[in-house]
Amino acid sequence: MQILFGVNSTAAKLGVSRSTLYNVKRAGLITAIKQGKLTMFHDDEIQRYISSLPAAKKKVS
Repeated sequence: MQILFGVNSTAAKLGVSRSTLYNVKRAGLITAIKQGKLTMFHDDEIQRYISSLPAAKKKVS
């Protein structure tokens, strides 16, 4: 099991663009790890961020 994910992989997992991921990081909503020039995201941090998102509301017809 992979523990650290790069920007492209993390953005794909979240279904957002790289720019959106960087904006979320800049806002302090997700924490990144730097490995030299690489920005990495720990799997636990990705899961924590996903859990913090509000649930989608059902449309009432």
